[in-house]
Amino acid sequence: MNNRNRILSIFITSFLTICCNTTESTNDKIDGGERNYIWSIDTIYSGSSQTYMTSIWGSSKSNVWICGHEANNTTNIYYYDGHKWEAKSNIIPPTNFQKSYSVIAGIDSDYFVLAGSANFLNNNPPPNFLDSGLVIKFENGIWSTTYLNNSFGIYSLTIISKNDFWVGDRNSNLLHYYNNEWKKYSFSQKMFFNGLVAINSDVYATAHSEKQTASVDYLLLFQGVSWTIIDSNITSGQIIRNSFPSLIKNIGGQLYGSSDIEVVKKEGNAWVVIGENLYGQINGTNANNIFLGSQDFGVMHYNGKNWYKFNEVPHLNYFDIVVFDDSVFLLATDGIKSYIVKGFKQ
Repeated sequence: MNNRNRILSIFITSFLTICCNTTESTNDKIDGGERNYIWSIDTIYSGSSQTYMTSIWGSSKSNVWICGHEANNTTNIYYYDGHKWEAKSNIIPPTNFQKSYSVIAGIDSDYFVLAGSANFLNNNPPPNFLDSGLVIKFENGIWSTTYLNNSFGIYSLTIISKNDFWVGDRNSNLLHYYNNEWKKYSFSQKMFFNGLVAINSDVYATAHSEKQTASVDYLLLFQGVSWTIIDSNITSGQIIRNSFPSLIKNIGGQLYGSSDIEVVKKEGNAWVVIGENLYGQINGTNANNIFLGSQDFGVMHYNGKNWYKFNEVPHLNYFDIVVFDDSVFLLATDGIKSYIVKGFKQ
């Protein structure tokens, strides 16, 4: 462990020894309450060389799931029942391939989806693993596993309904599951699909591409027939153009985003700044209840009027957030262990 991670672990351990209450009040109300939260941190660590959780989803503060990379290839799914975290990988039906997970999303406690990679051992020298897309559904207590041999590892997911969702892989493919059938949309340029968001009948995707002379991020839109590239960000030696946020979220039925320089909200064809000089992971329940987690800014809250910083919550490398009306869970990692920063409204 390097010095930075060692210092971070010491800080987090010290943080856990106190009752971290944010008791400062403001006159700005959110959903009938003030910004008073009781904070705590849970450590997720199997004892292996790396427990690197990357995605979090839940239907309530007593039904929260996380998934990601685990060096032991076993304990890569955890469940929180309102009291404790428990590794849950053994509940997935066994397969003849190694499973890894990148993203989780759901509708309610009876339906959610895990997506990632089905890794097959390639015995042709040199021996390595070949990956296909992997989708695991939980529906009404039943688990089902689908590997997509016409795709690669999946890193993005959005759910419209129980019979309608999208996934995006690391190699130029978007796949649509609709009424028990899969349809693939492939792109000629090499793209890593890192984000998918459904807003009503529109589906947005973000993708990254490394070219010889530039790095390009794409924003794509699907409106029922085909995908269209509607915007792009370009970074090269000759030009830097940042036109849209590379991280997008559906918050209360509206599209929000975070870029390297600001937090924004989509209004018509424009991105309206709601957080100048802020960036990081964002999520919320509505326009008046949005959280930001950032290694540079810590944990902040937007109530539709202004941003408020919870000074007693540590600055961590946040990966994802799930927000409820009365609580928030932020997923972070130091590269070795993962952490859940929990805030419960008083």
